[in-house]
Amino acid sequence: MKKSFFGLFFLLVMVGAANAAPAKFVNATVSCDGDGNVTIATMPSGTTLIAVEIYDDIRGTKPRRIGATSSFKLEPGQGFNFIWKDLEGSWYQMITPQSKVPAGLAIDASWIDPKTGQPACKYLFPLK
Repeated sequence: MKKSFFGLFFLLVMVGAANAAPAKFVNATVSCDGDGNVTIATMPSGTTLIAVEIYDDIRGTKPRRIGATSSFKLEPGQGFNFIWKDLEGSWYQMITPQSKVPAGLAIDASWIDPKTGQPACKYLFPLK
């Protein structure tokens, strides 16, 4: 019984740690066409795409995690970020107001993290 409890506790801690992944930069090739079709074309050697999270701040819905897909479609006004891993762990892609903007996208720095006071940026498919 004790082993089962500790095994479950360890699993929950690991899942929580993965969900609370800090931000780190990866030089992935990201682009978007005029219709909102996003492609994460390449991830550097030694890295793996884990999941994409789509945000819809206009509708005010919760972020939607769509898995480790490198091609997806955004509607105007939707944004996204992605989670990736390397040998050191799992990370949210670091996006700042000064980040290089991939083709067809913009940087959305509208949400300020109440803990740090810093913008929590994401890529945005602009409204037409």
